[in-house]
Amino acid sequence: MNINKYELVVVLDGKVSAAKKRAAQTSLEKIINALEGKIESTEEWGVKDLAYPIKKSSTGLFLIYTLQLSPKAAKALPSKFDLEKEVIRYLLLNKR
Repeated sequence: MNINKYELVVVLDGKVSAAKKRAAQTSLEKIINALEGKIESTEEWGVKDLAYPIKKSSTGLFLIYTLQLSPKAAKALPSKFDLEKEVIRYLLLNKR
């Protein structure tokens, strides 16, 4: 099976509480594990101002994950993330 490295950038609402942030992180990690992905590292960039409002939020909490996923799992990831109400934006990049 072909496994690729990816970088996932997830933006949560900047006003999210610590409890909701932890719950969102746990949920995202469960989704990745369910797709047989492996999280290599997680980095939190903190709250940043957004260039334009997204879902009525002017700030976002940025979380960066380095992952190993199959291409099939990478295609399935967006449909799973769309169901997460705390996630206002995400970007999955293939690190070749």
